[in-house]
Amino acid sequence: MKIWRKENTRPIKEDKAQKDEEFTDISAASTPKEEPKKDKMEEIYSTKDKQIKYKRLTPLEAEQAAKLREKLALGEAELAPQDTAEDEKIVELTSEFEEGTVIAEDIIEDVDNLHSKHPVEIQDIDEIDIPIDPTSAVKKYERQANSTSRHDERLKQKPKNAYEQIFGKPKFYVGSERVVAKIPTYQHESKVNRIHLKAGRFTDIVSSEYDEYLKSKAVVSSRKEEEKHEEQRPSLLFTLSQLANQKNAEKKAAEQVQVQAAPVQVKPKKKKGPLHKAYRKVKKFLKIAYKMVVPNSNKKPLKADTEQKPKTVDYQSRQDLKFVEKEISKNFRKLFLRASLGLVIFVLALTLTIMEKSAGLMMFSGIALTPLIYCSVNLLILVLIGVLSKSFIVSGLKPLKHFKGNSDTALSVAYVACMLQQIVSIFMPGAFVASDFHLYTAILSLCISIHTVGRLTMVYRVKENFRFIAAKSPAYAARIYNDEDTARKMLSGTTASHSVIAYQHKTEFLSDFLKISYAPDPSEELSGKLSPITLVSSVFVAIVYGFLFKSFLGALCALAVMCCISIPISALLAGNIPLLLCSKNSLKHGAMLSGYPSIRQFDDCNAIMVNAKELYPKGCIKINKIKYFAEYRIEDAMLSAATIMKTANSPLRYAFSDMLKENAHNLPKVESVMYEDKLGLVGWVNGERVLIGNRKLLDRFHIYIEDAADELNYKNHNKEVTYIACSGQLIALVVSTYSPDKKVKDELTRAQKNGLCLIVSTTDSNITADKIALDYEIFPRTVKVLNTGFATTCNEVCSKKEESTRAYLATRGSISSLIHAITNAISFRQNLTIGLIVQIFGLILGVLLTATLVLYASVSILGVIEILLYMIFWGIAAVVSQLLNKP
Repeated sequence: MKIWRKENTRPIKEDKAQKDEEFTDISAASTPKEEPKKDKMEEIYSTKDKQIKYKRLTPLEAEQAAKLREKLALGEAELAPQDTAEDEKIVELTSEFEEGTVIAEDIIEDVDNLHSKHPVEIQDIDEIDIPIDPTSAVKKYERQANSTSRHDERLKQKPKNAYEQIFGKPKFYVGSERVVAKIPTYQHESKVNRIHLKAGRFTDIVSSEYDEYLKSKAVVSSRKEEEKHEEQRPSLLFTLSQLANQKNAEKKAAEQVQVQAAPVQVKPKKKKGPLHKAYRKVKKFLKIAYKMVVPNSNKKPLKADTEQKPKTVDYQSRQDLKFVEKEISKNFRKLFLRASLGLVIFVLALTLTIMEKSAGLMMFSGIALTPLIYCSVNLLILVLIGVLSKSFIVSGLKPLKHFKGNSDTALSVAYVACMLQQIVSIFMPGAFVASDFHLYTAILSLCISIHTVGRLTMVYRVKENFRFIAAKSPAYAARIYNDEDTARKMLSGTTASHSVIAYQHKTEFLSDFLKISYAPDPSEELSGKLSPITLVSSVFVAIVYGFLFKSFLGALCALAVMCCISIPISALLAGNIPLLLCSKNSLKHGAMLSGYPSIRQFDDCNAIMVNAKELYPKGCIKINKIKYFAEYRIEDAMLSAATIMKTANSPLRYAFSDMLKENAHNLPKVESVMYEDKLGLVGWVNGERVLIGNRKLLDRFHIYIEDAADELNYKNHNKEVTYIACSGQLIALVVSTYSPDKKVKDELTRAQKNGLCLIVSTTDSNITADKIALDYEIFPRTVKVLNTGFATTCNEVCSKKEESTRAYLATRGSISSLIHAITNAISFRQNLTIGLIVQIFGLILGVLLTATLVLYASVSILGVIEILLYMIFWGIAAVVSQLLNKP
């Protein structure tokens, strides 16, 4: 039977004598042994001549071949003789390596030059073998050829052993672990001195050449596993870039040497006379004075190599402590100097105005330039005011681009109007001395001085509050409970109209301090909103005045007086002086209010969440008497009860503080503890149940009390009775006195007047809402003791510790400080509303009166002294109205 040989089988070798044959024969099977059936291919291996024969069978032919083998084995059939030509056509594959040779696994693809004539020498790959330079490429190739020839000569000169001399090849030991791997050597198809670029970029060609080079430097896989991980080689582009950078550096160094060697042209120095030296001294003095007066004038851009710290936007970490403190002190000194100089300038301007109005300048009537000197001095004063308040004027004019304003806008507009009036007065000085027109320099200098004093007050408040922030004492941040549904349920049954509950918790850092401290108050915001409106009204009045009286100078003076009367003189004082007093008052009681955002955060608060231990701190609970009912293990039972009270954070634990200190190292382990509403504590210690509470708690656990009348004898207004039982046995009866804390009592009295309620979480059955109201003398409906579920929520939010919290309101942990600060916030908001009403009324009334008098009479009817008195009166009224009702 003949089988077709398919061409898509494995690569095969054919003998030259059998090249023209087309079929193979299976008659050469030496044994009639039954072979397993295969669907595609059968392989017969011959270990004698190391040949592999292949046959291709179809399923039908395979079945027939199997039957034929059975018949041949039984002797029922004989094989027909085959032609010798067909026997010669046997396809065989000879093994390339000797038996037992292991092929390396890291050779994963076939290569054309696997049968290399010369053995491969593993060379160092630290050097890039790409012939970029033609000369170096030829030399490189010659060195490689010489190295291979020398290697062949060494092999020929090497002495051979007996086996090699007989058989002509080295002896091979079966079963050895020798690994053979033939690695192709990378080389060009022919010796070339250049690289031809047909298409693509040069970098792609070079990269591909370099990759081929790395493949040629493969390593025989017989080395150890840990040696396979080689260091990553730098790329060709990286190496070339390093060489280029090195050449550029050498070129620059050579250029510098040439520049240094060149002769330097020195210009002859000019002789400086005594006038030049005097000019330098005056210039230096003026520069120092300008730096002291004008802020941010002595700041230079930071250099890259210096270690100077950049200005921080806010107090962000403890590392910024000294820097922020230094900046605050520097701002305070600058504002203090500017305020002092502003008041001196105001006194000078007011003196000139009084002299002009009271005919004081008549003594100089003989001098023809007296009006010009008077106007020039006023212009000089106005220029000095502009230098002092340059930052205010610039910051006030910027928002006018979008027809908006801030607290400095009205002041800036008035300065521009007065400056225009002063410039015109230089050309017409006679119209402003003993005439109908006036110069309003004194009004503007007073407004700028008061504005600076308001800024100084703000910085002083920030400076005082920062001492509280910078202290190393523990800080507690006040927060508002944000779950409205739970807050409403907590306040049910009290007099609170809405559910805004404040509490405090410990924090590591108080953030956003400067941002909150410098935030504008409602007085500043209101003046900023009114500034564009007053500007439009002032321009309108000036235009109407010019049409009515046909006078350009009169219209300019009307614009100046309208802009001056539109300045809210108490815009900063009305908000910052009361806030400074409120902040200092809070600091005395251990609390810190940063700024107006703190007031706005807590002004609508109507309840405070506290723990019972804060209402009855250490020293407020004292033990009067202890009556024992058992004689066995009393000390152990009392120690277990004290440990449970400490674990539950009960206020009664302070009465057993001496016992806890003496046995601090021997305290029993509390397995669990639970508080029963209005009953007491139930805890487990060492497998024993311990009860600490009132009589109802013992009745619930069926513990009998022999003499029930003793409780009535001991219990009165201040005294309370607590039972202690262990393992179902009554141990003791503790009679204790609960006294209110004096500071907390005073603060709760003030808080009740401002509508604050008290929410208490407790683990002491003796502390009830009626007892708290009775001890602290407050209305019972303003106090509520939470049940177990809400008390757990209260304890969780009050006991948590945060890494960073916003510095709206901070304390040292005392509940009296928190109540005092929140009460101050509520009172301040009420006073601020009164001050705003007074300020708005005075500003609107002044604008209307001034416009009416200017249009119906003349500008001459409004003198400088009259306007000054009006503005000072309403400024004082706005400030005093906020101080009448003390927080």
